[in-house]
Amino acid sequence: MTLFHRPALLVLAVAACIAQPLAAAVHVVDVTRDSVDAVPGDGACADAFAGCSLRAAVQESNATPGADRIELAAATYVLAIAGLGDDVAASGDLDVSADLEIVGVGTDSTVIDAAALDRVLDLHAVEGTSSVRLRGLVVRNGVALLAAGSAAASSSAAMPARAVTRAPCRCGGAGRPPGVRGHGRP
Repeated sequence: MTLFHRPALLVLAVAACIAQPLAAAVHVVDVTRDSVDAVPGDGACADAFAGCSLRAAVQESNATPGADRIELAAATYVLAIAGLGDDVAASGDLDVSADLEIVGVGTDSTVIDAAALDRVLDLHAVEGTSSVRLRGLVVRNGVALLAAGSAAASSSAAMPARAVTRAPCRCGGAGRPPGVRGHGRP
């Protein structure tokens, strides 16, 4: 191959890398404790003890581009870090600002429990974000403490309530209503 062809190959290789869509990250939650991600955006779901918690997986998903998937084992994941008004999932509800799928192993064995501290999910659209999918799990014991709406989730006008897909998923618990509340129109 002549020297003339090498720059052309380099340009083609770079163009091929740029044209590839971002692959979805898969975060496998391996601890049930409620803990924050040590370094959101570094590509690794890891809390201070190197475990991947549900909250850390949501924070990592929010901080990196592309749609992500969070996989939960058969367990109950209790949100235990109290705090209201936070929009980065560091406390209270799990703030979601990216396309995300959260998958459990079944509604009889995977539970996300807000322990009546706050909602379970708070959805914020960022640059075309359009959906959150919950599958094979139960969402329960969320409460709407700061604003009108229901306890399972809230959403922004750009990510309306209808963008949340639950198939199969059960929401509710402790006499609290399930559903999605909007930061704008539902």
